[in-house]
Amino acid sequence: MIGDKLVITDYHRRGARLVMDKLAPMLEAAAGRVLAVSVAGESGSGKSEIAHCLGELAEQQGRHYVILGQDDYFKLPPRSNHERRLEDISWVG
Repeated sequence: MIGDKLVITDYHRRGARLVMDKLAPMLEAAAGRVLAVSVAGESGSGKSEIAHCLGELAEQQGRHYVILGQDDYFKLPPRSNHERRLEDISWVG
């Protein structure tokens, strides 16, 4: 969300490393081309922190990256969205 501060822990760094290891073959195959990676999950699950850590890992490998934050595009605010999902798991907001 706008104004949120990232709180990055070793948990996020380890998660990003696992993701980067899985991405390695795709990154190699896409050498010289653009590759888009999407990080998805529940509100407050650490998507932004993982994305930041993935960016750091990409930079360490000499890769360019851009993070496009999508946190502020939703039908309902995060808390209301969560409550709605508790009522109806098929809700996507």
